[in-house]
Amino acid sequence: MKHVAFCKVGKSVKFNSAYSPIGGDNEAPAMLALLANNNPEIVFHMVGRSDLYKMSETAMNICFPHKNVRDAFEGHRGKADPSQIINYWKKLGFDPDLVVMMVGQAGSVTIPDRIQKVKSDGIPATVIDMTKNYVTPIFQWWNDNPQLKVIEIINDPRYCLKMSRDIINNPAVSLSQYNYIYEKNSIKSYEDQTRTVHKIPVRYASMERIFQYNNPVPPIDIENRKVPFMVVLNEGRPSRYPILNEWVLGSNNGIEVWGKWDETIIGDDPRFKGTMKIDDLHEHLTQARSTFIVPIKKGWATSKYLEMIHNGVIPFMHPSYDEQNNCKLPNWLRVKSPAQLAKWIKSIEDDRLYLAMIKTLQKQYCTKEFFDGSYINNEIFSSIVL
Repeated sequence: MKHVAFCKVGKSVKFNSAYSPIGGDNEAPAMLALLANNNPEIVFHMVGRSDLYKMSETAMNICFPHKNVRDAFEGHRGKADPSQIINYWKKLGFDPDLVVMMVGQAGSVTIPDRIQKVKSDGIPATVIDMTKNYVTPIFQWWNDNPQLKVIEIINDPRYCLKMSRDIINNPAVSLSQYNYIYEKNSIKSYEDQTRTVHKIPVRYASMERIFQYNNPVPPIDIENRKVPFMVVLNEGRPSRYPILNEWVLGSNNGIEVWGKWDETIIGDDPRFKGTMKIDDLHEHLTQARSTFIVPIKKGWATSKYLEMIHNGVIPFMHPSYDEQNNCKLPNWLRVKSPAQLAKWIKSIEDDRLYLAMIKTLQKQYCTKEFFDGSYINNEIFSSIVL
């Protein structure tokens, strides 16, 4: 294998910009870096929109010391040319051996003038501008090249390739944070727009642990841990307010809740503090001893438990978190009632108990093969026969 294409569907990949606390902005650049740096003999081609072009030569050398990353959109700014990726590979004269595709928001129709409206024969469906910039070039290239072997990376249960009915081809492998099967309902071809249902199996492959790549654990400053409990949680859809209210809000008047919430839901509750940049948030977490996490979708694992453990925060979990037990989390983290949660929060005011618990978690989950990216790199490349 000599050439691998990499992309994030639905948004630009930010290597050179401040990360948002919403939307997993940190995951795609970390994934490309860990793949490139674990495989110096392979050339990785960024085939989605990104800010690679903004990075200085010094920054590029730090991020990609093997100089094995190329930008398919180099020299093409502003609105995306739908054929840019197609033309890029035509100019090179070969196809990539593999495509690693991280999936985000795409929409039901992604390529202009190719697919008809569902209830209007002969009238083409419209495509919004955001999709034209961040989705169309990728999917048009894939549709026109069915021989491509695509590994689908699903980091958010809301987004996978089932959303878009004009994706003709199927991924070779789907890797995620949960074991399940989704149904992909798509047209047979542009000429025959009859829709066909494909069952796509998805395998848990520790994809939530991308967060850990090149992310050292800060020292635990026990003297600074004055906040026994803090919540970092976006509202989500459906709203996670009922769970938060049942488990946390009713018995904690002085807590801080950080995240994006609809004001019509939270009203003027002063406990909701809004959002902050991810680096500032991690600094803020060094003041806390524990938190409570709720999955974005019932059963799923996310990177939240790892973010907390890294920052010295004990992540107590709602019973619906990681129901398949893929993360092999200790049972004592899985609280069974609001009363048990309150009891644990009170108990870790004892310095010795808090330190024993967090050191046990860090020893178990903060390990070399995730810091250097070798574990996830092996999960991806061992998942497919080329």
